[in-house]
Amino acid sequence: TGGTSHYCDGFSVASKLRDKNPNAFHMLSQYPIQYADSGKDCLDYNMEHWRTPIKLNRLGEIIGIYFSSIVRGSRYSASLNGRLLEWYEAYYAFSHLMYTPEFLIEFKLEPGQMVVFDNQRILHGRSGFVLEDGNYRYLELVYLDWDEAWSKARVLMAKMDADSKV
Repeated sequence: TGGTSHYCDGFSVASKLRDKNPNAFHMLSQYPIQYADSGKDCLDYNMEHWRTPIKLNRLGEIIGIYFSSIVRGSRYSASLNGRLLEWYEAYYAFSHLMYTPEFLIEFKLEPGQMVVFDNQRILHGRSGFVLEDGNYRYLELVYLDWDEAWSKARVLMAKMDADSKV
């Protein structure tokens, strides 16, 4: 029982934060923090990244959301000296917004169903669940690298363009 899936569009939440609380948006889009995770899955891993929770392109457009309390490290940018409490208040403001009915979508996946989403845009999680006797949880993860996807799209578009000229 339990196991409700939770999803929200991080870009929409960040846009709302930009409108409602520009200082919080600034804190989350300008100050990088550490994300770290290590362990063993099918192989040993030890990942560490420094990035802002809200990633902007050079035009100020939102292009990525990195919001994971599970892998958020304990190290912060030196430029946050004296502003760490302000940063946490911004983090809380973002977190609070994403759980409002305006942004949160909840549903329970049934056996055989799947969900596909952009992991740099869609925030996701689930409620706890209890397995009943004889039941098990099976979760299969598949990751697609956007660089590879866009590369393949460009190759196919070039081929289609070349084919149309024959």
